[in-house]
Amino acid sequence: MNSLDRVGVRRVLCDIPIHHYGRVLSPERFRSKQTYYLSLAGKKILEHADDAKSHFELGNQLHELGDYQGALEAYRKALEIEPDSSVILANLGSICYKSGDFSSAKEAYQRALELDPCRADTTRNLGVTLTNMGDNEGAIEQLAKAAQLDPDLFDVHGALGVVLERAGRASEAVVEYRLALEKDGPGTLTLRSFTRLAIELGRLELGSSVLRELQRRYPDSAEVANSLGEMMYHAGQLSEAARLFARAAQLDERLAVAWNNLGVSNVSMNRFKDAVDCFRKCLAAEPDNASARANLLELEKSL
Repeated sequence: MNSLDRVGVRRVLCDIPIHHYGRVLSPERFRSKQTYYLSLAGKKILEHADDAKSHFELGNQLHELGDYQGALEAYRKALEIEPDSSVILANLGSICYKSGDFSSAKEAYQRALELDPCRADTTRNLGVTLTNMGDNEGAIEQLAKAAQLDPDLFDVHGALGVVLERAGRASEAVVEYRLALEKDGPGTLTLRSFTRLAIELGRLELGSSVLRELQRRYPDSAEVANSLGEMMYHAGQLSEAARLFARAAQLDERLAVAWNNLGVSNVSMNRFKDAVDCFRKCLAAEPDNASARANLLELEKSL
């Protein structure tokens, strides 16, 4: 925007959307584009060595290319020139986090939030960092604050669910997992965590309601069908559970857990030969599946 202002171009608001498809490229073309932008950033540094933005942009390109050490150096240089930039500090925190330096990430995020307390994404990232540092209460505080700042922020509810469960607050965790599923869709880890906790807490009616709505929204999701099947199994609806497990396996033959669950359901309904076939298919998809191997061995002894 500053470059437009400098040459006197007037900016106005309009109702015409502009879609950017810069990432919808083949991997080769996208990599070529990244390398080109990196060369431009390098030239800009030579021309404007004392410009924080130039070093920041170089850091962004190196970050995208996976050169975390180079990005770290570029962000630190930008910060030397502009030490009160919450944006640079937030990006520095992300690089430190990805490099496994959680203490430095925490420091960078905290400094960014001192400058701009309303940055929801940075607040979430600080919460996730504290989670990795084992500070459950600090993480809960930051993630809850991030959810207040932006209830639609991606993954904030899932991350809060994880740390609440880790802190032994399962009833609160299942609520956050539910919000994550409703807002972000059926991510595998969140979906399985919600299903497991709902079953453990005896919240089968809640679990069934949430999962049926997800199945309506994502009818081709094998994970959703399998999770709903688990809920039905624990509710004693064996035939419906078996139907859902079969549907999940049909949607994704590599989903080992669905084959194992279908095998267990078949055993419960005395369909032993069908169960053997299911356990074998589970092991074909996942040879190290200990549950299916134990189930198969036990079943083969009795046949």
